Amino acid sequence: MRYLLISAALLLAACQKKQEPAKQMPLAGELYASVKDSLDLSQIETTTGKEGVVIYMAKFKGNPDRIYATSEKGDVLFTRHITDEKNATVEIQKGNEVATISIPDGQKHVSSRTAMLYHGGSGFCQREAGESFSTCFKAETDEFCDSFISCIALATQPSVSIVIAIACSCNASK
Repeated sequence: MRYLLISAALLLAACQKKQEPAKQMPLAGELYASVKDSLDLSQIETTTGKEGVVIYMAKFKGNPDRIYATSEKGDVLFTRHITDEKNATVEIQKGNEVATISIPDGQKHVSSRTAMLYHGGSGFCQREAGESFSTCFKAETDEFCDSFISCIALATQPSVSIVIAIACSCNASK
């Protein structure tokens, strides 16, 4: 009987799965610094792509439609807004480039733009050293216009353009 128990214990031990230590999301990347405080790092999902590239994905706190993803190949931000079965918008940001797929009434449109991440810092003055007013204004309007509503506000409310113009009239102190 003792041999039977020892054999059963050895058999059970041999059949148990070896548990690998949980992989941690690499906390680096071009976009990470700008989003790190907003991420829900308690629920990291992974998927393995071609050639064994592991992709780590973390949703934003309170917004499951916004995801930060990173791998050894780089990092991206994914944002989606689905209104109904025929209307949706998906944005994917890599560095300061944003690709937008909009689907109004079931018709797909793809566009791209450049968005500066936190151009000019967090203070009121936004023009960086050596930067022209027009370059600052373009960067700030690209940063401001990150959703349909904000783009409409920029196009229809003169006060938005005026505030951006004044913020680009003085130099940012870093």
